[in-house]
Amino acid sequence: PDEHVLDVGCGTGNLTLALLERLGPAGRVTATDIAPGMLTLARAKTRDARVNWIEAAAENLPLPPRSLDRIICFSVWPHFRDPAAALQEFQRVLRTGGHLHILHLISRAEVNQIHSNAPDAAVRDDILPPVTEVSNLFTAAGFEVLETADTEQLYLLSARKL
Repeated sequence: PDEHVLDVGCGTGNLTLALLERLGPAGRVTATDIAPGMLTLARAKTRDARVNWIEAAAENLPLPPRSLDRIICFSVWPHFRDPAAALQEFQRVLRTGGHLHILHLISRAEVNQIHSNAPDAAVRDDILPPVTEVSNLFTAAGFEVLETADTEQLYLLSARKL
């Protein structure tokens, strides 16, 4: 209830709102997105003082070292231009023992099909790799992989900073 959680690629803020419901009065959410328009939509949904909205890329977060308890990448991992750089930045801002999660509520195949058929050419090459491949990146970046799923209904990777 008192964690400081980073919602990476928060979009219109739906996960941010769900996180605020789970957190107690001392909990905080930092919600980031690279798109100012998305942040504008998200900000309009709540005036909760426990959330801080920041325009930033995952690879360059304006946050102090070891300032976060948990990082959630909900439906955003394929959009990182440099996943290894994002993991280095997550390693920097996450406290020792903190958790990092990648989550998609649909299958990897469905994510990749949606992106490859998107009318917006900017996302057509944003492919979600097999979870084993991403797990190897996490391990190389100094994370302990705790749980993975790559099913027809779910793509999940949960890890802890060592």
